[in-house]
Amino acid sequence: MGTGERTHKAVYLAPFYVAEMGITQRFKKLIESQSNIQPIHPEKAIEWVQQKLNIGLAEKQKDVFLLVADSKVLIITVAQGLARRPSS
Repeated sequence: MGTGERTHKAVYLAPFYVAEMGITQRFKKLIESQSNIQPIHPEKAIEWVQQKLNIGLAEKQKDVFLLVADSKVLIITVAQGLARRPSS
């Protein structure tokens, strides 16, 4: 098998396959399109947030913010077991 080829077959229900392909195409269009968002200075934004909220961000939080500030598309996932549910 060549590089990047799967070693197993996947079975998709047609509606899920169509939905995933549609999402993929929309993401491609979004990524390739010109951004209308004004650029910011991430370092200044980090300082502003920390002062405004009277908090200190951890280095990893700052690193993520720098990555996010330079990205047009961001997908946030939560590791299994870390999602919190409201208490009843």
